[in-house]
Amino acid sequence: MAHKQAELLLAFVIICRASAMMFSKIALASLSPMNLLAWRFVPAFIIIAVIFHRQLRQASAKAWLHGAILGTGFFATMTFEMWSLKASAATNVALLENTAIIWTPLVIAILARRLPRTQSIFSSVIAFVGVGCLTLSGKGFYISAEDAHALTAAFLYTTVIILTDRFAKENADDVVPMGIIQIGVLGALALVSTPVTGGFSLPVGQEVWLCLAFLIIVCTGFGFTLQPLAQRYVSAERAGLFCGLNPFFAAILAAVFLQERLSLQGYTGLVLILSAVLLPYLAQSVHHFPIKGLKHLKYKTEP
Repeated sequence: MAHKQAELLLAFVIICRASAMMFSKIALASLSPMNLLAWRFVPAFIIIAVIFHRQLRQASAKAWLHGAILGTGFFATMTFEMWSLKASAATNVALLENTAIIWTPLVIAILARRLPRTQSIFSSVIAFVGVGCLTLSGKGFYISAEDAHALTAAFLYTTVIILTDRFAKENADDVVPMGIIQIGVLGALALVSTPVTGGFSLPVGQEVWLCLAFLIIVCTGFGFTLQPLAQRYVSAERAGLFCGLNPFFAAILAAVFLQERLSLQGYTGLVLILSAVLLPYLAQSVHHFPIKGLKHLKYKTEP
């Protein structure tokens, strides 16, 4: 898979996560957080496991272990996401959770004992300003319990991004099975947790069932399974930056379908976040620009 194709695939995965925010928000009106996660991930795992049963049987022990670790990490991330989403606006949750944009390159730099790349810092600063514009719009910024849950999800998601980057490269031949395994582990943990966090219940209403169908097939079946495949060809720093697409599309979907509104300042933030994601492409274009006078604008792009 080519690098640009992998980035397009990763963008699709992130957009799936953005739409999942909206559909989860609707479903949470009648389901508890753990119950929703169980309904979403257990059926998705069964469907995908049947389709890819040969790959699962042939997967290495390392792929099973790494898939279980990622599934546990995603379970922790989505638990805090659901708690936040139940009491807060979908746009706000998407924005705060995706401060992973900023944390990912910084954590990588700390682990590698080096300074982040200039481009990563510049893109992260632009994304951070964009997130700030969105967060500070309306009534202003304050840390409520819901915001704290979303920020915790951001730190956990940063860890998952970095681990996915590492495991996808270590399991080059078992990337898809590893993605399926993480779905199964996440669903199993949610199912076990359901009785002690609100109990198990059936979805009520056609709207909730339709939301679950989209969450199971598109957001989970495609999104979670394909993320490790995409990250095999995309750096963890770049993957973290792509999280900026999540609040961008989450805000648009929430505005259209949930009637959540943004101010002019909020829309400015959306533009800044999208600019941060597109920056490496713009830098690469300048790098190949034929006018000699613009050579001083060159700087190294992500691999």
